[in-house]
Amino acid sequence: GTMPASNSDFDEIAKCTAALTMHQPWASHLVYGVKQTEGRSWPSNHKGWLWIHSASKKPEDGDIASLEQHYVTTFAISGLQPVFPKTYPVSALIGCVYVTEVISQDEFRRRNVLPHQDSQSAFVFMCSKFYFLKT
Repeated sequence: GTMPASNSDFDEIAKCTAALTMHQPWASHLVYGVKQTEGRSWPSNHKGWLWIHSASKKPEDGDIASLEQHYVTTFAISGLQPVFPKTYPVSALIGCVYVTEVISQDEFRRRNVLPHQDSQSAFVFMCSKFYFLKT
């Protein structure tokens, strides 16, 4: 399941030195826990906390609206309702996620554990805890 970071997580978060840059609005959706996976074309052995940095490209309002509608629709399949960020900051460290593992696309499809999540990428970062920095 998904959960926000707890007070006991902060010591570990403070030690985290790894970061991943992502475009908005996907970056904020990941640190808010709306997006619970992140796909990449390359494999990784990373496990644990991972800082998320938003790239400099400002997201288009239409892209935000269509992506939010996509999540509303797909979350409804599981009886859930996503909570979206109010802002989408760019060129900033915006939060962190806890990566439980990085799996192949084949393994991701085989598990099919997140009906409201999808990825077409060769490798999928599976995330279980989410923390966003207040801006």
